[in-house]
Amino acid sequence: MKTFLFLFQKYKFYFFLLFMLNIFSSIMGIFVLTYINSYVLKFYNDYFVLFIFFLLVLIFLLSSIIAQFFLTRFGHHFVFRLQKFFLKRILDTENLKILELGKAKILASLNNDIKNISFGIMRLPEMLQGFLFAFCASVYIFSLNSLIFLIVFLWLLTAFLISHFIVKYVYYYLDLVRGNEDILQKDYQVAIEGHKELNLSIKRTKLFYEKEFKTHANSKCINAIKADTLHNLANNLLNAMILALAGLIIYLSLSFSWMQLNEATMVVFIILFIRTPLISAIGALPMVLNAKLSFDKINRLNLAFYEEDFKETKEDFSSWKNIELKNISFNYPNSSFALKNINFTINRGELIFCIGKNGSGKSTLSLILSGILKTYQGEMRIDNILLNEENIHIYRKEIGVVFSEFFLFDKVVCEDKEKENLSYWLEILNLSHKVKIQDFNLSTTALSQGQKKRLALFLTLMEGKKFLILDEFGADQDPVYRNFFYTKLLPLLQKQNYTIFAITHDDKYFYLADRVILMKEGILKELNQEERKELDKNIFEQI
Repeated sequence: MKTFLFLFQKYKFYFFLLFMLNIFSSIMGIFVLTYINSYVLKFYNDYFVLFIFFLLVLIFLLSSIIAQFFLTRFGHHFVFRLQKFFLKRILDTENLKILELGKAKILASLNNDIKNISFGIMRLPEMLQGFLFAFCASVYIFSLNSLIFLIVFLWLLTAFLISHFIVKYVYYYLDLVRGNEDILQKDYQVAIEGHKELNLSIKRTKLFYEKEFKTHANSKCINAIKADTLHNLANNLLNAMILALAGLIIYLSLSFSWMQLNEATMVVFIILFIRTPLISAIGALPMVLNAKLSFDKINRLNLAFYEEDFKETKEDFSSWKNIELKNISFNYPNSSFALKNINFTINRGELIFCIGKNGSGKSTLSLILSGILKTYQGEMRIDNILLNEENIHIYRKEIGVVFSEFFLFDKVVCEDKEKENLSYWLEILNLSHKVKIQDFNLSTTALSQGQKKRLALFLTLMEGKKFLILDEFGADQDPVYRNFFYTKLLPLLQKQNYTIFAITHDDKYFYLADRVILMKEGILKELNQEERKELDKNIFEQI
């Protein structure tokens, strides 16, 4: 709830203003009723009294409209701030935590939780105004007759407690609905991302649709029906109890002579007047509770705390000479795989190939080298400077990565010194006939997988990154461009002072590397010349 409290602190003045406007609006509503009782009923032939009455009604109307306007404006701004906060927290969160949470859970929070909080915040005005009306009405009834006030208070308290008891179960079922939405988000993801595979297997499609999706969707449907039914029960019960209270007041006042008929009628008038805003307040309560559930859900993600600014700095390591890994070990949570005691130095300008079986630790090593994975044991140094939380963002400025599973952006982020090279690199990467740059926007990203990977490398080069980590870059390239990549492009990049760490399975081109390192079951071994020759002869035994 830290983010919630932080946002409320940002709007302290707004809260005070809104509270005062609602108090004023509620007092004006009760004052209009008292004016009817004190003047309109007694001086109904006096046009000045009628004029004052309509003036008071106009003031009440304007105060209500102004209060609602500011509440609505506040609600939308609050949601806007919340969206900014949440996305910034995602951006600042460690990549390992994002992987642990999973795409479905985060998207569910972005879509459902933000929506629920939006609805809750927008219904908050109704709830606030309803309860304030009830409070002001109670004060006025107390001024008329304390005994009647006590009966009204106890009756409404009983009604509220019964409603609250029912709403607790509404809250429970809404929580189940929210969990169902997380599961359904994953099902939608499966349907979209696994669409090709599902098209090829009727059995798998039927299993997914009948046994998984329909089960999850039906569970959400049942829980939502229970939540809405109980919500309606609470509303209708409250409505009935308020109407019963009106009759009870008339009966007690006349039977026991506690109040005059006109006073009793006035109390009933007030109770009926507050019935609608009070029912609206109770009706808004589940949405406000749902918003709280969503706040709690976001909080349980344990994302990084919000920071206003990005860690931008003019400092850099642009003149670095070497990067050293000392005794690096790393374990993924809930996994037996581990990197074990990695010791390795990269010198500027080198072309290094990293080889090994799938699952041997190559990609994990590249994530540590890139500065993305930071929860390792051991040390990583650049020119003997220890990398830590204080300077890792500076180090990352030097690193450009094309992951095996990459995301392709549609905008070019270009360093000034690279602007003149836009056309040059598009030509080198054989993309100039496919992609045009218009105001630093890519004309298209609808390309083959190999072309997309080249476009991802283009975007990285435009950022002026001089240490490139390429994870199986050649895997998606056609044979002609793969040969060009290894024999022409990599040497060209080296000549332009790029350092390259390439994960590869293309044994045909191993000879081109300055150094070759082998990852095997989380252990790194650098191959000497003799071992590299043996590797060429019998790669399958070596890896």
